[in-house]
Order: sequence, then C-alpha cells, then structure tokens
Amino acid sequence: MSQRFFPAGTVLLLLVTLGCLAGPSPNPTPTPDPFPYLVILVIDGCRPEYLDLAPLPHLEQLAREGVTFERAWVGQVVSNTPPGHATIATGTLPSRHGLVSFWWKEAETGEVVWPTRHEDVRVGEETAILEAAGVPTFASLYRRRHPAALVAATGGYKSFAVAALGLDADAVLFAYMPSAENVRRDRFSGNEERASPAGWRVVPETVPGQEPPVGSLNDPTLFRAADLGPGDGDVWAMDATLALWEEMRPQVLLVNLPDVDRYGHAYGGPADPERMAQLLVNVDAQIGRLIEAYKAAGLYEQTVFIVTSDHGMIAGDRYLGEGDLPGPLVEESIRAIVGAHVWLRDSTQAGAVAEAIERARVAGLWGAYVKVEAEDGGFRYRPGPGTAAQLSDEEAWAYEALLNTVAGPRGPDLFLLTEENLLVGGKPEILGHHNTLTWGVQHIPLIIAGPGVPQGVVSQAPARLVDIAPTALALLGIEPEGMDGAILTDALLHPDPAWVRREQEQAALWWAVQEVLIAAGAEGSP
Repeated sequence: MSQRFFPAGTVLLLLVTLGCLAGPSPNPTPTPDPFPYLVILVIDGCRPEYLDLAPLPHLEQLAREGVTFERAWVGQVVSNTPPGHATIATGTLPSRHGLVSFWWKEAETGEVVWPTRHEDVRVGEETAILEAAGVPTFASLYRRRHPAALVAATGGYKSFAVAALGLDADAVLFAYMPSAENVRRDRFSGNEERASPAGWRVVPETVPGQEPPVGSLNDPTLFRAADLGPGDGDVWAMDATLALWEEMRPQVLLVNLPDVDRYGHAYGGPADPERMAQLLVNVDAQIGRLIEAYKAAGLYEQTVFIVTSDHGMIAGDRYLGEGDLPGPLVEESIRAIVGAHVWLRDSTQAGAVAEAIERARVAGLWGAYVKVEAEDGGFRYRPGPGTAAQLSDEEAWAYEALLNTVAGPRGPDLFLLTEENLLVGGKPEILGHHNTLTWGVQHIPLIIAGPGVPQGVVSQAPARLVDIAPTALALLGIEPEGMDGAILTDALLHPDPAWVRREQEQAALWWAVQEVLIAAGAEGSP
C-alpha cells in the first residue's frame, strides 16, 4: 500500500513538501460517463480505531481499492450529528449552513429552537432551517449537471441525520422508533395509532416534499417491533436503503448507519472494544449487502464509494456534573450543560462567566473561549484572559481557527476547554461522549474508492467533513461551486492544478491545528 504524506513540522516546511508531493499532473481531469454513481456511507460516531478491532472484509476491500485518509477529522465544531451531516451535504461550515447543533439560542429573539426532534424533522422544520441558509448542496449541483438523475438519503432512527444529509434530495427515508418520550408526545397530540401499545413499533417515515416511492415507504417488512438490540438499527437502515434502491435506483445514495454511535454512548466507545467490534462487524455486513446489490446490477465499477463518520467518541474516564461546575456557568446557562458548548441567558455575560470558570480551577476543565463581535460585523472566538495566559500563540491561534467554523449569530456563547476523556454534564450513565474539543472526538475514518481514485493509497492529508462534498463532485466531473471545503487531491488520479494549490493552502492551516489537538490529548491541558 502506497503512502502520501503531510510531514510534521512548520507550516513553511509543510507547504514546501506539499509542493513536491502533490505537483500538478500533466494529464487533464477525465470526463466521466453520463450518470456517474455515488454512495456516501456515514457510520455515526465511529472512531478510526474501530476499523482495526475485527476483520471487516468489505471495508478492507474499499480501502484496497481506494484511498484511506488516516488523519481525517471533523474539522469543525460543534462535533455532533446534525451539523456534521449538514456539512457533508453542503460542503459548507456550520457558520454558513446554520445547523449548529441539536438546539441553540436564536440571537435575535433569545428563544431556544430545537428543529432536530423527530416530530419537527418529519414536518420539515430542520430542512427549512437549512434551506433558509441558501448554501449550495451536493444534490443540487449534481442534478444541475444531470437533470434526470435521482438523489436519495436513507438511514435508521436518526431522522435528523438523514434529513440533513438529504437536503435537496429527491427522496428521504428514515425510521420512527418509539421511546417513552415519543409515545407521550404522540398521546398528547392525539396520534393514538402510534401511541397505543400495539403501536410500539419501528415504522418508515419521510419529510414533506421528499417522499420516496410508496412501495418502500409502505414496505411491510419495515414495520417491526420496537425492541431493537445492538446492531438492529443498522440492519433496519440497510433494509430500508435496499428497498428504496430497488425501487428508485438513484444515482446518488446517502446513508446514515446509527448504532455505532448509540451504543458507543452506552458502552463507553473505545473503553469496550469487544462490544464495539461486534457492532463494526455488523456494519461491515450491511455495507457488504449494498456492495453486492451494486455488483448484481452491474454498477459497482462505475460507483464512487465514500465511507466516513460525523464525529468520533471518547470514553468518559471522569465525569463533571453541574454540581462540579462553577456557579455562574450553571446559573447563566439556558439549558443543561452537555459537552463543551454553552449558550447563556445573557450573551453579554460570556466574558464574566469565562473568568469565573478560570478562577474556579476545576480539575480537567482548564479554560474557556468567548464569542465576540468582530470588526467586520461578524463573530470570532477569543480566549478568556486566564486561558490566554496558558496558551502559546500557536495554540491560541489553533483553537480560534477551529472554533471560528461555527462563529455566527447561532454559535455558542462559550466553549469550554477540557482534558481528553472528560465528560461534562449530561447523564453519568452515558459512558461515551463527543461534545468536547479534543482529538478523540475530532478524529474520524475516511475511505474513498471507485473510478478515478488511486488504489491502495494511505494519505496523511488533514481531510475534513467539509471537504467530502467538493471531492465527490470533482470525482464525478462537477465543479464544486460556492463550497467552503477543498478537493482532496490525493483521492484523484489526475487532479486539476488549481485544486492542488487550494488544498495545499488549507492543508497547511489544518495540519497545524491537528498537531495542537493531538499534543493536548497526549499531554493534558497546557
């Protein structure tokens, strides 16, 4: 297996080395055949290390046939599911697409909005938030080039992931999976069929205006008892995917597989490698079912496959409940504190709350960044005074660069800086988490394989979620207009020289940010 390296060292050395390794190719980018096919598979909450826990023949096959990005990472905040999937779909950062987390405070009204709840997703509220941002989408750019093509997004019970991934898609299909909370809501709203004991079942649902063919939406095999165990959510997701695929044959298929994240929270993720291995073996089997379907249809050789995750996962070695946190932080927070990002009742108090955090010196919670208005009328994040005193110029710049990916009216008022494997807020029985600013949360797998992709390559490029859409479009012969990400030229046999130059410029910055996060995880707080 060949390697493509981004060597450690100064930014200057990186740029020089990149110029040597990724020089422009004399060959032009080949024009793909009409209707090139694409599959993007998101293994929710998957750490790269999980792929080494057991033999995974189908994922290993894709790695052999393509490029593995060993330093792939989220490359943005907040590091949870809704913004990650929106970024994959749009090639834009949360500061632009506006889906900054599960919920947030609207700056103009001070009201808390939560468009990612299932009952809101299924009536199109999350989709409306993204549409209002006016950002480009993979689906719209693909169909502008191929007007007759079809794009579909599928998955399991994470409706908020599938709806974000399927922005501008022709069809969206996900599961309603009852929980005690959902059943209470259904009874309150008068939906007796879903709220009755007999209604405790998984059922297929969609978003208005993006309904899949009636056959897959009403497929009786997708109506199941709700007592799903580990891995069953991924089986349902692939069953639904194949049902839709057989009926639609979309040229672009975007899939969320939810259970690695769900049970990573329950098991502590990397703290329980045996059970995580079982989940990954099942994920690989589901991916294998899809690969076999494409092979049987004679489409495998003309399909680009991308496998990634929306965020990583850390094991909670330590837990900080609200009783452990500084009083002003708890008192001023709008909702319960979960992870590193905090919205305050009064945003003007962010600086004072940050200084209270610094004075409290809570073990493992070593600093805070504050959202401030910038001279250009936008927003930026700056360290509190005590935090700034602990950081070198390079470290301060690195955290600011990462946090500024969500700098906008909806961005959190505060970001907390914590040591690796420290859970902040939430429920102590949740053993794994991913809402902190650490490398274990940011590091994700990324494999790209298919026509036009070099085979057997391991790249050290700091590939981000925001780079996936422009890279996929480039592989399909489409210019990724208006996107924030760079085209990952290691994934192309014959990259355009302009794409190489842009990637070099961005890679230098993000490599340096990664080095700061990796060092902080190895050494603890500065």
